[in-house]
Amino acid sequence: AHDPTPSVWFGGVPPQNVAAIISDNRARWQAAQITDYRYQLSINCFCFPQRDILPFTIEVRAGTLASITSNDGTPFPTSDPMYAYVQDNATIDAIFTTLLRDDMQRADILDISYDPTYGFPVDIAVTYVQGRMDDGMAVSVRAFALLP
Repeated sequence: AHDPTPSVWFGGVPPQNVAAIISDNRARWQAAQITDYRYQLSINCFCFPQRDILPFTIEVRAGTLASITSNDGTPFPTSDPMYAYVQDNATIDAIFTTLLRDDMQRADILDISYDPTYGFPVDIAVTYVQGRMDDGMAVSVRAFALLP
């Protein structure tokens, strides 16, 4: 069945069910009760010039962020000015919390694709104000793996 209410909208008026779709997928993620996992996180935006350190490897243990590693294998320092952006996406639960924030819910375009098995977002594209230069970001989750 084709979903009649897509996740992309224009004009800054999101359909009523955007938060509901996010919440449904979060419930699917929570039902899986996954607490130990790793994934590759990429963030693309004008605000994030250090493309050479992407993707980050995020490791989560017991549901808590254990480490953020740059692609050269070094820990990503908490002192980095971009750390807050990364931290917003540094556990699957944090990604869901970020997506449900008011600023995200008010964005002109929010396009999210979800993992068919566990429900976590795999691709997120945000445009806060359509037509404004450098006003948006894309986040991707890749190579998701359960850890023993």
